[in-house]
Amino acid sequence: MSVFYEKKPHPGQHKLYIPSYFQMDHDLVFVGEHIDIKHTWISAALESAIRGVVMILVENGHVKVSCKLELFKCV
Repeated sequence: MSVFYEKKPHPGQHKLYIPSYFQMDHDLVFVGEHIDIKHTWISAALESAIRGVVMILVENGHVKVSCKLELFKCV
């Protein structure tokens, strides 16, 4: 049996790691419904994908392009 199935997540573990999901680390961006509060919802996966693309665009200096994709208002 895999270690993945033997270990169960600890209560509060998701909240502990949420801040790191919204930061780039060595050009790595986490996206998907599994990192959102709304687990297993397709809308969470789509919003997460857009957020990931915007993070990558901003990190590479394409702020104007990211404003066109962003669901939020650009300043």
